Amino acid sequence: MVLSDIEKMVSVIGMIIRCSSLIPEIREAVFQCLVRGYFSDPINVDRGRVNEPKRCDMQECLAVNSMILIHNRSRLDSHQKTSIMVNQASLRARELEVNQVILSFIITMNNY
Repeated sequence: MVLSDIEKMVSVIGMIIRCSSLIPEIREAVFQCLVRGYFSDPINVDRGRVNEPKRCDMQECLAVNSMILIHNRSRLDSHQKTSIMVNQASLRARELEVNQVILSFIITMNNY
């Protein structure tokens, strides 16, 4: 694979050497107020950081530090790291004969 193959569907012939388990990553977080049970609007996660609300947004409540993360309503993406030993016959001209590590985005789970 070469740099022009990034973010494209490619076919390689080789043997999988190592494979990680599925790694979930939160994309949108939904919080619930412990006092009144109100749900927040989905909050986008920025570079792995969740900006947890400090207080409930409902005018009837406005309780401070009462919000908890609700996993079942949040949006998660999963990815997996795979290490492949590429077959020499499938190599093109400018490619090196090395093991490739591929990051695959497997599933988008919408739990709404």
